[in-house]
Amino acid sequence: MLSLWNYLFCRLSLLFSLKGLFIVNVIIVLMLPNLSSGQNLLNRPESVVFDSLHSRYLVSNWADGSIVQIDNTGNQTYFTTGHVSINGIWISGNAVFAGCSTKVKGFDLATGSSVMDLTIPGALNLNDVTADDVGHLYVTDFDKKEIIKINIQSQIYSRYVTGLSLNPNGILYDASNNRLLICSFGYNIPIISINLIDSSTSVVASTFLAQCDGFAKDDFGNYYISSWETKSIYRFDSDFNNPPHIFYTNTEAPVDISYNSNDGFLAVPIMWLNEIVLLPVAPSNTHNENLFPLEFKLFQNYPNPFNPETQIQFYLSTPSDVRLTVYDIQGNEVRTLLNEYKESGNYSVGWNGQNGVGGRVSSGVYIYILKLKDIISTKKMVFIK
Repeated sequence: MLSLWNYLFCRLSLLFSLKGLFIVNVIIVLMLPNLSSGQNLLNRPESVVFDSLHSRYLVSNWADGSIVQIDNTGNQTYFTTGHVSINGIWISGNAVFAGCSTKVKGFDLATGSSVMDLTIPGALNLNDVTADDVGHLYVTDFDKKEIIKINIQSQIYSRYVTGLSLNPNGILYDASNNRLLICSFGYNIPIISINLIDSSTSVVASTFLAQCDGFAKDDFGNYYISSWETKSIYRFDSDFNNPPHIFYTNTEAPVDISYNSNDGFLAVPIMWLNEIVLLPVAPSNTHNENLFPLEFKLFQNYPNPFNPETQIQFYLSTPSDVRLTVYDIQGNEVRTLLNEYKESGNYSVGWNGQNGVGGRVSSGVYIYILKLKDIISTKKMVFIK
């Protein structure tokens, strides 16, 4: 089997500023061809979500109506095929749901079997999908300028919002504010909020953005919108009070983005390049402190796989004794990278693949563990010589 390094490669992007805070953004680009055939199954990828139950990404192909699954070794296979131009996808419970032209379809995550095949009469172009916490889907109808609401269990639907002035594209359930957020395909687009109590709409922010597609929110309260016009992703703070910052730019347009809370990545489909870009997300000083995790958060190391060195970042909300240790896959301790008292804040610790006696470790999978009081968090990383 070829190494995962043949399917993942990392590169440094330019430094960018978030109100005076400069960050090096390391980008992981998933080319991810099938390991057995060498074929890349991505075919105009439109949307991507992370399936934490099965440790994989699911990617919808707009061009061939399939959903591709990419496991944690980089292997990709078809999850389901033979549908009409799958647009947005979203995971709710044990199923993934998709907007497909005039239908909303759902597939069991474990078996891939159909759990929903719902035709919406009069629909023109069902596009992006999101779900709330009480069993409802919300789907944008791009051409009809409507939002469809569906009860997942009963599969009863309603035209929840009609008569929107712009073509709704990206949609996001914002649980902390009990609302939907919408970005549209137009120019100088406003960010629209839909109150889930009475379905009323309001403008959250007026922007200079154009031809917007995807909407996402990270663990720290920041919002992200992708733009076809500038081929960029813009990052907004938690209350949309400040102008957005360019978080990422590509040579082609990013589509339906999503946030992987498990690993702290913003996942970005690049439709015309047939690839998925993973962007590590870190806290910035534009956030409200109350939006940070209560104890700590351990981020995925980057780059990963790595040689010669990688960075492991973590965040502490309160001062504490901290121990960061690397183990091999058999559970043997390789090296303690940190074992000391730290004040609250963001930290980054480097590891160059050396063990505790100064030698280099072998290529393979390693586990790093962050321990804070009686709480631990673990993640895997890959070292390649």
